[in-house]
Amino acid sequence: MDRKKLKWLLLIALLLLATGIVVNTVIDLPAEMQDNAIMDQVSNLSGWMFFLMVVIFAPVMEELSFRSWIIDKKWAKYLSLVLISGYMALTLNIFWVIPIAALLAFNLFAMEQRPVARTYVYIVITSLCFALAHRGNLDIQHYLMAFPVYLGMGLLLCWIGLKLNFAYCFALHILYNFTLITLGGFTFAFEAPKHLEGDTFNGELTQVSGFTNKTSTPTIVVNDSIAINRSLLTDVAKLTLINSDYKIEIYPESYRFYNLHLAKKNTTPIDQNEVLQLLIKEKLIRVDTIEKTKTIRIFEK
Repeated sequence: MDRKKLKWLLLIALLLLATGIVVNTVIDLPAEMQDNAIMDQVSNLSGWMFFLMVVIFAPVMEELSFRSWIIDKKWAKYLSLVLISGYMALTLNIFWVIPIAALLAFNLFAMEQRPVARTYVYIVITSLCFALAHRGNLDIQHYLMAFPVYLGMGLLLCWIGLKLNFAYCFALHILYNFTLITLGGFTFAFEAPKHLEGDTFNGELTQVSGFTNKTSTPTIVVNDSIAINRSLLTDVAKLTLINSDYKIEIYPESYRFYNLHLAKKNTTPIDQNEVLQLLIKEKLIRVDTIEKTKTIRIFEK
């Protein structure tokens, strides 16, 4: 493709990415755990399984699916057709496969004598499919806010592949996903332990790496001690409310995991509500109680 036209592709990609970042920064809309598939996975999968899935498996499969057409070989375009169709069937709906596969097949066979136009069609269709394939990650509100980022990322990866080499698409995508979870606090534990002391307890809240093995350190919440291990901060707070009759919703904001170890100070059992109030006082969480629906919402700050 013409270098000037590639510059326009880069400009549009960066504009979409910037728009998405601004929208998500200005509209700070917390997502409940059940509406955020990635947060649900990071909480329930082992650390290494989550890391391999997000940083290795997902980027490799997505690049093979949505950008392998960049390779100047007919088999690569067939591969892209098959994998994108499969991706759409798995992540969205089987009915999406028919129009998308038809468009890709038309572009592959009917546009063979018009390589420049065919490249444009590939860029648009595969980038849109890349954005649509991430629909399952979020609820509809958060997905619409994130859509410019997904679309911009798809266009940027097309630009990288066309400008440099298809192999660079793998490298950038892996680096991007690794950076996201690292900045989110999953990979490394940088925070110093926080001493917590109340009238009925004494102990520490310690950040741990997401790679920490949860199965070897079970969660225990009893009157004499509290040992909550490798849990998101909102989960830590939720576990102090295990005896509550209210419905509890959690809204995590990061991938940071914590251990909470508390022991009672005297003969008085640990007051779990006091633990929750101290977490609020330390500005680690925010709790909203909705009496009408008997719901407690826990937000990470």
